Amino acid sequence: MRCLVMVTNPTKLGRFLTVGAKYVLAAVFASSGIAKLTSPSNFIAFVSSFEWLGFLNPMALLYSFVVLELAIAILILFPTTCRLGSVLSFATLFLLSVVLIHSSQADANISCGCFGDLLPENSIDISILRNMAFLVVSAVVAHQGRE
Repeated sequence: MRCLVMVTNPTKLGRFLTVGAKYVLAAVFASSGIAKLTSPSNFIAFVSSFEWLGFLNPMALLYSFVVLELAIAILILFPTTCRLGSVLSFATLFLLSVVLIHSSQADANISCGCFGDLLPENSIDISILRNMAFLVVSAVVAHQGRE
């Protein structure tokens, strides 16, 4: 009966979807950070493929991303920092999407290593589409704020 009430009440359904989106987004960032840490080779290869990133140490960039992604996941989970976490997730996904689109246009079909060996990617285009979907989720969570 409770499920039926939730589905027929748009306010409750919207809240349910927003809370679900918040937990999905946090899980995505946490799993991405942990996966990069446990299997960093694809991410390091991807980062090393950019000449303009040559001045950065790939391992330092890897650990920076791990810390950033885990921090975003934690921020999203707490009501007082949820909006900040979701805005950071939006900015991170947007910037990474720009890099992926640039790679795709340069015909560099190398996996970004975003999820390490947890979710191997065969195509940059799939990574771009995934990021676009999570950009929408980030925007929804950011819009809802402290829900």
